[in-house]
This record gives sequence, C-alpha cells and structure tokens, in this order.
Amino acid sequence: MSFNIALRMVFTPGEDAAIGNHGEEPFIVLLAMERLMGMILTTLAVEMFLGGLKQFLDS
Repeated sequence: MSFNIALRMVFTPGEDAAIGNHGEEPFIVLLAMERLMGMILTTLAVEMFLGGLKQFLDS
C-alpha cells in the first residue's frame, strides 16, 4: 500500500498534498526501499554462494 502511494507521489507530484506528504519524502521512501531490497538480495546471494561452496567441499 505505501509502495503504491510512494510511486503515485513520484509520478504525480501535484497530488502530494492530497496524500499528506510533502517535498522529498516520496523519494526518501523509494530510496529506503531500494536499499532494503539490495540488502535482502545481497544476503540471499551470499547464502547461496556459501551453500554451493559447502556442497562443493563436501563432495
């Protein structure tokens, strides 16, 4: 829900007053979500790499 609101605010900046946020806040929300997704994907990539390395060393 908040992601849709943030996207709507970025692409239609005239409606930000109706939604309740002003200024740079939608961009901050999107930046925070981008960094969170980056951390999640990095964690998954490291976990998969370590799992593959363990499987290789066990064989």
